[in-house]
Amino acid sequence: MKFNQEKLKEYQENINKISKRKSNSDTQNMLWAMEILNNQNLILNLQNQIENLNKAKLLLINETIRKLKINRDIDLKKIK
Repeated sequence: MKFNQEKLKEYQENINKISKRKSNSDTQNMLWAMEILNNQNLILNLQNQIENLNKAKLLLINETIRKLKINRDIDLKKIK
């Protein structure tokens, strides 16, 4: 994610540089559009990574709770 954050900053800087240049050039406009697209793709990728990490976290929590309940039940049976 650190790599993506650095790339996001780089793309943002490039967008700022391109947008400061006043031009009616189709090439300039195409470069700007490509940088915006790269920025959007990077943001989407980061959002997907965050979502995947959240799902993994929930799975880990649920699995841990399940194992703790099983161990608790086994311990209770031993006590009886």
